[in-house]
This record gives sequence, C-alpha cells and structure tokens, in this order.
Amino acid sequence: MSAEVLPAVPLTPEERRDLVIWAAGFLDGEGCFSIYDHSGPTGGRNMRVVVFQVDVTPLWRLASLWGGSIGQERPRSGRAPCHHWLASGSRARRVCAETVPFLVNKKAVALLCLEFGMLLLSRRDAAAIPRHGGTIPAWNRKRREELYVAIRALNQRGVPRGPEVVVELPDATPDPQLNLFTGEGGERCLKPWSRSND
Repeated sequence: MSAEVLPAVPLTPEERRDLVIWAAGFLDGEGCFSIYDHSGPTGGRNMRVVVFQVDVTPLWRLASLWGGSIGQERPRSGRAPCHHWLASGSRARRVCAETVPFLVNKKAVALLCLEFGMLLLSRRDAAAIPRHGGTIPAWNRKRREELYVAIRALNQRGVPRGPEVVVELPDATPDPQLNLFTGEGGERCLKPWSRSND
C-alpha cells in the first residue's frame, strides 16, 4: 500500500550508538539486505534494506535513525496487517556501513551490499552518462554483477549464516590499508562514504 518517506531524527551521539546497536540486532534477525532490479542510471540495480513486521513500533525506531519509508502491506486472509520499513540507495548504504560492526548472521551479505553500494555512481556522475548505452566502466559492471550473484546466493533459504561464512569473489584483492577491495586494473572498487558520494 502507501509508503511514507521519513527524514532521520537528530540524536545525540550516545543515543545514536545505542540505537544503531539495537537496530543491528533487530536487522540481523528480521531484516533483509538485498539488491533489486529497477530502471535507472545506476545500471539497472540498486541496494535496499527492508523489514516486515506486524508491530510498526520497531520500524519507527529504524526510521528515526536513517529515514526511509514505512508502508502497510495488504493483509492476507485471516492475518493481521503487516508493515514494512524500506531504505534504498544511499540510505541503505548508510544502514550497512553503521550496522556491519554489530551484525553476526547477516554480516557477510551486508558487507557485499556495502561494496555494491559504493560501486554505484553518484547522482552527478550518473547524470553525465547517457540513459541508454552509457559508459559505466566494464570492471564496475562486472564487479556489480558478481556481487549481485553472491548476495542472491547468500539470501537463499537454507544457506549457512554467521561469522564463519566467508565469501570469495573473483578479481578482488584486499587492500590492507583501507580494508577495501581493488579491481582488475587497480581501480578502487570501494571508497569511504561521504555526502559528496550521493
């Protein structure tokens, strides 16, 4: 049904840290970190974090941290209405960046989503690329496709989750200085997030 777009609420650093730790635990159990298809300048895919709940209260707490949207799903027959909180694009990237240190079961998929999000173009960069047949670097498209496949595989039912899960992807070598990854031609696939990257 309808969704309401919400701004994040200003919090003190201590309040924010406590709420992020709570949110990481909540998302570890109830959330889904994923990539979805859409038509847009980011190459047809974007990242999102979504949670479905009957009780809307925890969803408002998530919205107080990162904004996003809260909506209500059509109820199935005989069931209570279900609500959802959704953060996509740069909001989802911020969710991943802040919760990864505290995640356990979904840490591997959140790290892959974070890398995927860092590979997406900024709005300014995307505006400079023609809508069809653009010039997004081949290594970038290839890496995003690898991440998309790995994330889908980790999100399958029955796949082991937890801190022992190791995901190995081709053509990625760790950068020990930044704990990031370097692409085939030495291009950095992941960069520290800043507002200028949006």
